[in-house]
Amino acid sequence: DLAPGLENLQTISVPAQLVLCEKDEIVPPGRFGKLISQGLPANARRITLKGMGHVPMLEAPGQVTEVITDLIDPLVAAKRSAASDAG
Repeated sequence: DLAPGLENLQTISVPAQLVLCEKDEIVPPGRFGKLISQGLPANARRITLKGMGHVPMLEAPGQVTEVITDLIDPLVAAKRSAASDAG
């Protein structure tokens, strides 16, 4: 059984990405990564940031930005292409 709040993750209909941090001692990836991953849709991306602790956006903001844009950029490009084709 999934923990409360995680049981509806399978219903996510937009691209999803789970980002864990290798050295996070508050949300350890070994324990929580498995717990959260089991509820995610099969096509969700799973990434572990090597050497990062609990606050990666302060530890390596450029790397966090890259992880986010790697997910979003192809989606934006596809949407723009579809809009261009339609109009």
